[in-house]
Amino acid sequence: MAIRFAGAVACALVIASSAAPVAAASGSTYPIVDPVLRMPAWTLSLPPGWSATGTMLPPPSCNSGTTPVFKATSADGRTGAYFLPRADWAWGVGVSSRGDCLPFAKPVAAKDFIAYRLRGDGMGYVSTLPAPRPSSIPGWTVDTARVLARYVVGTQTFDAVVTATVMCRQQTAPYGTMHACSALSTRWFGPVGTVVPATPRFESLKLTLNQQWMSAWTAAMVQHTRQLYGAETQALLRQGELAGQARMQEHQQFMAAQQQSADLRTERFNAQENRKQTNTDNVVDHVLDCTRVYSNDNSVRVSGANCPNRQSW
Repeated sequence: MAIRFAGAVACALVIASSAAPVAAASGSTYPIVDPVLRMPAWTLSLPPGWSATGTMLPPPSCNSGTTPVFKATSADGRTGAYFLPRADWAWGVGVSSRGDCLPFAKPVAAKDFIAYRLRGDGMGYVSTLPAPRPSSIPGWTVDTARVLARYVVGTQTFDAVVTATVMCRQQTAPYGTMHACSALSTRWFGPVGTVVPATPRFESLKLTLNQQWMSAWTAAMVQHTRQLYGAETQALLRQGELAGQARMQEHQQFMAAQQQSADLRTERFNAQENRKQTNTDNVVDHVLDCTRVYSNDNSVRVSGANCPNRQSW
């Protein structure tokens, strides 16, 4: 699921950062470098005069797929945008978390996630704004919301436009069902009254995926998965081999016991038949007045006129 999830996140990132066509003056670009693969993963388009810092964050324990984070600001630093760390939560069969995922066990609407985000960031809700129309991602449900919020830094009050895209997926397997959700959110900020009118400028902050990085990341994930499961797979194969050897040994022991039992039954049958024949031969000798004397050297001395041949001693 890890690679498919990364692809869905990449798709959602492109959707979230390209909500509407914008005709804005051309500015500079900023490469968001993957510190592990040491290559640009995304390229951020900036308005003229803006600067940015950013990096790639590793995936949490309950889900997979690395994502970018960045902060872009105008020259005076009073206006800018955040692409916030992705939030993940999962529940169901096979889900584990080391405390780095949200404690939700159900899908959450984008507007409710924004309310959760505002409380955590100490911002007050002002109004609901028109949100970009969510695009469909095969296999996922996607929901988007946008609000205007307000907060105070020192003696200055700032507006913040917070946009969230929540996408959820259900995966059913023979052993049960797993649910996973992720929330991608941006925050545009600036002095009161300046953010909403500058929406086209903020929407010119677009992320472009580096396909070469995506290919390298996918290959690295495949190799990592093979390494993780390689030793375990070999151990399982060895256990299977040992179990096969044990079953073969048990089968051989069973067949040997069966053969021993059959040999014993044959031996007993032959002894019984020999006793019957000996009794018969003895009766015949007695009726015909035949005397036989057996010597230690297995020779027989016969006395009497009618001594027939015996089938037994």
